[in-house]
Amino acid sequence: MSAASISRVLRGSGERLVWKAYAIALRVHLTTIDKLDQSSKAIFVASPFQYGIPAGTLVPDEITNEQLYRKADAIQDRKRPGYSSDGGSYFEFARSCLKTIQNASSSSANDSRIIDAQKKVWASQEHSASAYLKDVDLYKSSGGLEGTSVSFEAWMSKYGVYSSSARKEQENAERKLQELAENPIEGITIALASMRLAAETKKSNLGCNMPCTAQDLPSLFNTSSAADRQVNPDNIFYRPQYSISGLDQRIESWVSQYHRGEDEAVKLQLDLNEAKNTAWADLGFPHLDQDPTNAEDLEVMGDFDISLKLTGMQAFDVERGFWDIDISAQNFEKAPNKCMKTTRLLLGYGAELEITPEHPRQLQSSFKETKNSSILGFPVTNSTVDKDVVRISSNHTGITALLAVLAKES
Repeated sequence: MSAASISRVLRGSGERLVWKAYAIALRVHLTTIDKLDQSSKAIFVASPFQYGIPAGTLVPDEITNEQLYRKADAIQDRKRPGYSSDGGSYFEFARSCLKTIQNASSSSANDSRIIDAQKKVWASQEHSASAYLKDVDLYKSSGGLEGTSVSFEAWMSKYGVYSSSARKEQENAERKLQELAENPIEGITIALASMRLAAETKKSNLGCNMPCTAQDLPSLFNTSSAADRQVNPDNIFYRPQYSISGLDQRIESWVSQYHRGEDEAVKLQLDLNEAKNTAWADLGFPHLDQDPTNAEDLEVMGDFDISLKLTGMQAFDVERGFWDIDISAQNFEKAPNKCMKTTRLLLGYGAELEITPEHPRQLQSSFKETKNSSILGFPVTNSTVDKDVVRISSNHTGITALLAVLAKES
């Protein structure tokens, strides 16, 4: 297969097939399910060339939190397999659904006793969060961070003077609200109270929201000192809480491995022939198999290989704050709508596209003649030749790439 033909396949008629092969290669790292059409899940792929979620010792928590919120809160569109960051907010969707269900299920939503009980729950949740922070300050002032062997949890169980009573007050308020509410759907009223706290942008509510900042990602790594990377307190606001466990430690490991020049830990072969013979339904998009514009009518791809190399790659489960509740139809018959809720994020580091054609320099020359063309988001004009391999690097050192998300219908 000539270099010009390979270039046309990868950038033109075979572009959808390349993305499909990419999704197939990532599937095993996101789920153990082979045929996603038999579940309520789907894989949404993103370009390894775009920014993912920065984390690690060099990155303030507020920047990590903001990027995590943007990635994990975004609703996906099952009409197309590409990851979308502008499909709407899952938090707002869930809150709207719960309000609709509550209004449809309870004729006593305006009962003055329930309204008073709701106000007491909100006040007790705020008091509980404030009391916890007071105990944290007391622990610090008692020398809890200066080499003592007493852990914070052990200290709290013995000396915590604020949180215990505040937590009992909160539990009593929530129990009374449940007793008063005639709404038969357990947990909705309390979830909405937690959502109110999670939507607060000007102050912290423990377990419900998290500090964020909108600082630009590239500027973070263009600064020369740790002091320059500190976030101005005036630029901090709060978002509904999301978390993924172990991200900082994993990224530190990837960065260290990358700078030591070690061999890649992951190499994904993108098999175009396999993609040609795999149904879109297996990836969670059965309707695409009925769309004639997605017909894979290419002949055998020829004598070249394409793969994605990464320093590291890992899937992370998305965890939400106290406000989260399952609003799926199996739990609530009156659930008004459905959406694709992100449940896992697949992140990678040090991404590089590798193509091994028969004539690598001819392929690179063919790439150089094109403008505004890309393969999986990698600009082909950035390609280099290393022995018999054409390489295209992401060049985003210091920041992970979001490779794909697994979303579930909710």
